[in-house]
Amino acid sequence: MKRLFSAALIAICAAGFAVAQETESEAAKSEEAQRADAEFPVAQEAPGAPEVRATFGDWEQTCFEMADGENCVLIQFGKTGEGQILSRVTIEALPADAEAAAGITVIAPLGILLQAGLGFQIDDGRVNRYPFAVCEQDGCLARFGLTATEIEVLKAGEMLILNIVPAGSNGQALPLNVTLAEFSDAWDAIKPE
Repeated sequence: MKRLFSAALIAICAAGFAVAQETESEAAKSEEAQRADAEFPVAQEAPGAPEVRATFGDWEQTCFEMADGENCVLIQFGKTGEGQILSRVTIEALPADAEAAAGITVIAPLGILLQAGLGFQIDDGRVNRYPFAVCEQDGCLARFGLTATEIEVLKAGEMLILNIVPAGSNGQALPLNVTLAEFSDAWDAIKPE
């Protein structure tokens, strides 16, 4: 997940660095600008265009070409009971030496109560709460890790319920449903060997 997030951040920053490099010579660059260029290498790290490789029920296996190889993630959209899409869930397998088995990013719509956080519930299980890290133009992001045990619970589950609290709702949570049908096969397609 860090690699995908870092690649996206680098791609966003790339345009700014490219303009700076065109307008000033290497000799005229400030020491700070040279350090920034060294810390954030641009073109070679930007991800390639996403490609949907496979579909598992409502899960899409989406892959990006990276400088160090290919990175595939699972994507699904969270829906209200009426079928309105209000969130995007991205799950990425992490390397075997990482603390978590997977990283998850949930993008929720703007206009929610951030202090309520994101409710994360599998079927009738316990509701875990995770904070939103940042809000951007496309929505508010919550990022956290999933253990191997949590992945197994997802594989055996039927529904992932994400709870957000819209502003002006008097604190009433709005559940967004993410089906877990075929999640087991989807996970097997991206997990490390």
